[in-house]
Amino acid sequence: MVSLPSFPFYHHPSSFCLLPALRRFSSNATMPPLSLVGTVIRSAMQKTVTVEVPRYYNHHLYRKAILSKKKYLVHDENGSCEVGDRVRIENCRPISKRKTFRVTDIIEKVPKYVCPETGQVFTPFNIHHSQHD
Repeated sequence: MVSLPSFPFYHHPSSFCLLPALRRFSSNATMPPLSLVGTVIRSAMQKTVTVEVPRYYNHHLYRKAILSKKKYLVHDENGSCEVGDRVRIENCRPISKRKTFRVTDIIEKVPKYVCPETGQVFTPFNIHHSQHD
């Protein structure tokens, strides 16, 4: 006769169930902090910015590096992020239906340029949308 392992979720050979063990071990478990670096691509909402996080992976057959991007809605409490900033985001409790990340720090601010004639402030992202002659 084969001896059965005394693993906590092994009940019977015909019923292999992970649910009781998951409930037993994850009562106080919290997710480890996930830290990502991305670029702010939109800041039109109050206390919310859209951050695009790039990720490279190798194609399973051709082994070519492929760029994949994902957009996250991120909570920006102070409203200090602007379009083009590189930011570090970290997961947190759900703030809304799609917002589960918050800005921890701004790695690199976008450069600003001032027009000498009008005094308007431009960034590389809004210079094309203005009526500047």
